Amino acid sequence: MMCHQKKRGQKGMKRAKTICIAAACAILLVQAGCVLTRHPSAANKVETRSAPLHHEVRSLNAPTDGDEARIPLTRIGQTSYFPLHDLLRIIGYQSAEGTREQQLLIGSLDPVYEIAAGSKQARKEERNLTLSAAPIMKDRQLLVPLTVLSDLFEQDLHYRVEPDGIVVQAVPGHPANLDEMDAKLTARSTSASEAFFADAPHSELGHGGPVALSAVDMNALIRTAKQYIGTPYLFGAAPYPKSRKFDCSSFTQYVFGKYGIKLNRVARSQATQGTPVSRQALRKGDLVFFAVPGRFSSDKIVGHVGIYIGDGKMINTYSDKKGVHIAAINEGYWSTQYLSARRISA
Repeated sequence: MMCHQKKRGQKGMKRAKTICIAAACAILLVQAGCVLTRHPSAANKVETRSAPLHHEVRSLNAPTDGDEARIPLTRIGQTSYFPLHDLLRIIGYQSAEGTREQQLLIGSLDPVYEIAAGSKQARKEERNLTLSAAPIMKDRQLLVPLTVLSDLFEQDLHYRVEPDGIVVQAVPGHPANLDEMDAKLTARSTSASEAFFADAPHSELGHGGPVALSAVDMNALIRTAKQYIGTPYLFGAAPYPKSRKFDCSSFTQYVFGKYGIKLNRVARSQATQGTPVSRQALRKGDLVFFAVPGRFSSDKIVGHVGIYIGDGKMINTYSDKKGVHIAAINEGYWSTQYLSARRISA
């Protein structure tokens, strides 16, 4: 009987040992499977050099001013690329499809850049530009060569390139943010004695209004501009007769065009037209230009344009909520971001 119990004990030990070995093998197989799924095949020619973007950026849709966000680089052949739309979300830029296939219009409040997949030819501030390498379309994303970052955005970004990606400083630049900032600053309104802007001295005015410039009646021009109050804002808007919408510079271009004055398409370029005028000697019809703080590498870069209508106000558009509207520029957000004014004549 004791021999029989001994044999049964030995069989139990063998069975337990077998179960332990099987369990250990299973664990090793699971671990091996995880390792295999984490590492791409050596035959894959596209190498991702960092974690997916949503692991790197705390909030792409609403970046906080001053936050740093990392954009991963993808290496194809000998060239490193980054996904353009990820960059645009971080810096608050807008984009719209252009007239050419796979073309993108890019900018803050109006389209400063034009770029297309498969082409080294681009435009920046309405000037033709040859890129060092062509963007490509992959998996329905526009991938831009790392070298193009300096070609296009050198003056627009606070960024640095690191081995595992591009580190970009996020800024709150979407029009919705501008509405919020304007509301907060307007609540702390300046008094009339502290007015930052002023109309031209009365000695320069005639018949109760600004002296006409050439054949242009600026009072009539402003009445025309006011006819479009409430017209929706759309970044990169096509000409008004087709789109029935404006962005900031297409609005000024359209209104002045009705009076035979040809303005450039974007605010930065319009800021080089006409003649400069002091903020203390503004006349109705002058173009007024503003920065968007933190948006560019310098706060001296033009980001917005409006038409001065007198009494410390302008007519402009930048907001999805407001469309074309009249804004005070002696108080609120725009009073803190003024850059320059230009007088335009036919």
